[in-house]
Amino acid sequence: NVAEAQTLGTSDIQSILQGVQQPATAPTPAPPVTSSTQTFAPAQSAAPSTSASAPSGLETQFSARAGVPLKQFGYDIFGVASSVTASQLGAPQDSYILGVGDQVQVIMVGHENATYTITIDRDGRLILLNLPPIAAAGRTLGEVRSELSARIAAQFLNTKSFISLTTVRQISVLVTGEVNQPGMRTLTALNTALDALVLSGGIKKSGSLRGVYIVRGTRHIPLDIYAIINHGTSNSVGALTEGDRIVVPTIGRTVAISGSVSHPGIF
Repeated sequence: NVAEAQTLGTSDIQSILQGVQQPATAPTPAPPVTSSTQTFAPAQSAAPSTSASAPSGLETQFSARAGVPLKQFGYDIFGVASSVTASQLGAPQDSYILGVGDQVQVIMVGHENATYTITIDRDGRLILLNLPPIAAAGRTLGEVRSELSARIAAQFLNTKSFISLTTVRQISVLVTGEVNQPGMRTLTALNTALDALVLSGGIKKSGSLRGVYIVRGTRHIPLDIYAIINHGTSNSVGALTEGDRIVVPTIGRTVAISGSVSHPGIF
């Protein structure tokens, strides 16, 4: 109604603008980036363990003969229980052996644009779209990646594929012999025999650090823990597979060294 119209001055306009002005809102924080890790705790009856700190009969005898305290070398590291963290981050090497339960992601870019996450089934196969099933279990990631990429390229024109491992399967291994808590251990396929040993409470001082071996089918794979301690790396220790058995035999021949040497002790 024109008769009811009012004239607004500058001060009136400022008052109205201030009245409807919305308070500034804080930006929504980005979701935290979390690493995909899984922590395995040692067997309850194996932790805490004092067997590595208590003197053994061997240490008592050698110390008395040498006139100085001597300890069995390496048991302060691998004779105690410890937790194990398995990380799902990072790209596994092409030499990684696939197995039932592993998940593979396939990204297709080009004429066909799609992303698929497929799990190796109980028959050890990868089944993607209308492609023939691919035998994957027991083969390396590099071999399966090459075959799957070739089939996608032949089936879908002008389409590139990017294939990666997204989730690593869990496995069960048996640890027996001279460990503080023998038994079955659940780990991932990226873990090593060293992880299984510390989850089993570590190696007892009655066990050998040089004669450990892994039984895999008909193979006996030696594991010299002295070499790992001295070289300071476990890169040479391969990953475990389902059904492995880790055996720690009793300690063998020993020698004690004391005096002006870098590492006096019992070996």
